[in-house]
Amino acid sequence: MSEARIRTEDLSIDEVKELYVETEMDRENIEALKSFQPLLLIGSRGTGKTMLMRKAESELTDEFEKERIIPIYTSFATCPVYENTNMLKLMVSKILIALRTKLKEQGIIVNGSIFRPIVSEDINPVVKKLEDYINDVSGESFESESEYVIDDENIVNNIDYFRNFIKDLCDEFNIKKIIIMFDEACQIFAPKQQREFFDLFRALRSPIVICKAAVYPGLVSYGTFQQFHDATTKKIERAILATDYISKMREIVRKNYPDEYDKMIQNGDLLNTIIYCSNGNPRFLLKSLNTILEKSSTIKTSVVNDVIKDFYRVTIWTEHTKLEERYKGHKKMIEWSRKFIENTVTKDIIKINTKDENLNIKTTVYFAISRKAPEVIKQAIKILEYSGVVTLDVEATKFRYDYYDRYQLNFGIVLLSMAKTNLAIACKEIIDNISQKKFPNYGENSPVYEEAPNLVTVEEEIDQKLFLDNILNKRVDELEISTRLLKRLNDAGFILIKDIFDRDENELKKINYIGKVRSRQIYNNVMAAVIEYISG
Repeated sequence: MSEARIRTEDLSIDEVKELYVETEMDRENIEALKSFQPLLLIGSRGTGKTMLMRKAESELTDEFEKERIIPIYTSFATCPVYENTNMLKLMVSKILIALRTKLKEQGIIVNGSIFRPIVSEDINPVVKKLEDYINDVSGESFESESEYVIDDENIVNNIDYFRNFIKDLCDEFNIKKIIIMFDEACQIFAPKQQREFFDLFRALRSPIVICKAAVYPGLVSYGTFQQFHDATTKKIERAILATDYISKMREIVRKNYPDEYDKMIQNGDLLNTIIYCSNGNPRFLLKSLNTILEKSSTIKTSVVNDVIKDFYRVTIWTEHTKLEERYKGHKKMIEWSRKFIENTVTKDIIKINTKDENLNIKTTVYFAISRKAPEVIKQAIKILEYSGVVTLDVEATKFRYDYYDRYQLNFGIVLLSMAKTNLAIACKEIIDNISQKKFPNYGENSPVYEEAPNLVTVEEEIDQKLFLDNILNKRVDELEISTRLLKRLNDAGFILIKDIFDRDENELKKINYIGKVRSRQIYNNVMAAVIEYISG
């Protein structure tokens, strides 16, 4: 029996090329990864960020002799990260070791094997410097002591030294650009370390060095890094209504299960049901199929129903709830977000999808949140994105005189909510009647936001309190509001940011000329700053 390998990290470059299935958006993302602009590649777990990075790396490698651009792929997935980790030392070490490996693969430096240091006395001085630099920042052991010593005692704290060294190396070997692709860029880091990572990501930028990073939506602490100004952002999306959605996802299945595929397509409706439930997430799809094939030699209705129920009723929510352990400051938001989907959104979608069957009904898998909703609510929805429970479908779509962000609820969750015996038939009914114009919507002051003021919790940890106190004790002047509004806030006794955080949003409305719109904007500015730091 074939068994799909779930993670791209387990694949060689040749296997990546063999298993890669391209969509139009994938090609756009690969070209962005190969471009000379800093990039954040945003996608939920399992959507294929690593696959796209490795494919971009392989294309740049194949084009090296002509373009003289070196791609460096480095993943933090297996890094042991501790509270006192020197992020610059960690990043520089991983970059340089990956750079040395790539230079050897390309035949630019040939002494020694790919994974061993170069110790010959006759090698190029720049290469010797590279070896000493790696030894200094990573602690690699040399087979013999090097006589060349880096003379900058603060090397691990000096990003300028690193940039200058890279320039010397590129000049020496006629390299035009180095594109660094950081995979698993933030997932294993604590929020404080995430902020340090993005500071360094920005600081590494030079005419020669271009950085790319794969990140999850939501639950990422950017600090002073502005993702829409300091980098280009691209999202990984496979829309279930795209005309080629089924054909592209089937191609992924065919390449991963070459021996079983012909039998699978004999039960095409069942296969399509599994594909739609995966919501465009290859990992969800392959995990489900692996489980199905462990239970049966082909895909059968009873087995498919059981696997879908287990995965989209239990597993996906278990993974979502686990986030509470790591992001303690978001615990109440995580709890609220699950209740919101299960007790509100799902039920509202059911009402739309189960109207009188004699009518020409339209179904939906979408819901919308006002862009004026409380900041803590919008953050809670981003956590659902992180888990793959929802995906952002359209930003700032106009609906009933207001602007909303429209989300798609995971199709597997929607399908199970219909409580139908035959999931394949129910799947087809939903897909055949989906409307992108009909969906539950929750305005800026929806009753479902009632718990919003209580969803931000601050842990009594020293580091966290220091960060938070630093934010709360800043003057209101630092908020992005007009001078006139600032004066009104100051006159009403709102001098520091904590004066707003510690009081109710409604108190802002009592100030002359600060109505519900401005009070929400001011309060959201404060909450956005606080939420950035509540996890550590």
